[in-house]
Amino acid sequence: MKVTDLVRCDTNQDSVYELFFLYHSLENKSVSKKQIKKVYHLPSIPQTAIPGSFELQPEETAMMCEVLPQMIGVAMAGKAVTKVVRRCHTAKEDRNLNLSECQLMSFPDAVYHLMRNTVLISCDLSSNDFRKIPPQLPVKFFNICELNLSNNRLSTIPEELKDLKELQRLDLSHNDFMELPKVAFKIPHLTFLSLKHNFIVDVDISKVQAAPSLKELNMEDNPLTKTSYIQLRAIPSDKLLVHVTEPKPSDDDDDDFIVNPPNSSV
Repeated sequence: MKVTDLVRCDTNQDSVYELFFLYHSLENKSVSKKQIKKVYHLPSIPQTAIPGSFELQPEETAMMCEVLPQMIGVAMAGKAVTKVVRRCHTAKEDRNLNLSECQLMSFPDAVYHLMRNTVLISCDLSSNDFRKIPPQLPVKFFNICELNLSNNRLSTIPEELKDLKELQRLDLSHNDFMELPKVAFKIPHLTFLSLKHNFIVDVDISKVQAAPSLKELNMEDNPLTKTSYIQLRAIPSDKLLVHVTEPKPSDDDDDDFIVNPPNSSV
């Protein structure tokens, strides 16, 4: 997160930007009168008398340099919590839960409680730091039509996702998948699936073709084998529209490997 972004965030605490600036100023032993007053009004700092010259003593500088990083962490955590709570309240109105860019490493159980009387139609958990999605999420949010899990660190998704009867769009792009998540192809009414920019090499084409309602699949920017690439390109677009990136040639490629453009004659 950029410092300029922190400045724009609303908070009941003193500006996180000022804490950052003050911390670095303290390390350099150069602090303004206004900044010193600001620090001494923060509740976590002892109410030490402000020197008349507004110069910090060495022991005060050491103390603040030790305490301020902790305060910065608490302030940032508090802002993240505030953001989640506010977005949950918004979701009660529009039924779209947007928890993107909330610095989440796991799904907060408190969200289930906050949303207990709301039937959500979409859930956006993109741009966080999830390594896994809890199985209870699809159980609690059973009515969602769209689920965005892009830009996380996922390599698997829970089997319970197949029970999302209303889910039509699933975004798993920019994650750490090394193989196709089989459960994604069992979701009964899923029409759009993005696995763009993962680490998938091989594709079980039979699983793809067996997806009951899938109409569009994005497999761009994956290190697919030539065989998987050809098999995906061979699927008729009127049955399934597949977006796929041509594999980059490597030293061990066969000399006679040629990929024909769509609708071209061999």
